[in-house]
Amino acid sequence: EKNTLKIVNISGGGCPDVPYVAEELIGKTLKDAPSPKEIGHTLCAYALHMAYEEMKKICLL
Repeated sequence: EKNTLKIVNISGGGCPDVPYVAEELIGKTLKDAPSPKEIGHTLCAYALHMAYEEMKKICLL
């Protein structure tokens, strides 16, 4: 969500850890959310981490 920087959606393929990663991230702000690579262990979690880092750069966090 642009105004609050709250994570409202996760899209990440069919890897088995994506539901857990999504549960841990959705509803938290970019500043407060854990890094997907800290809590996930698949290529999908790595891709989510890349997107997470890019959003932090864009939002200047």
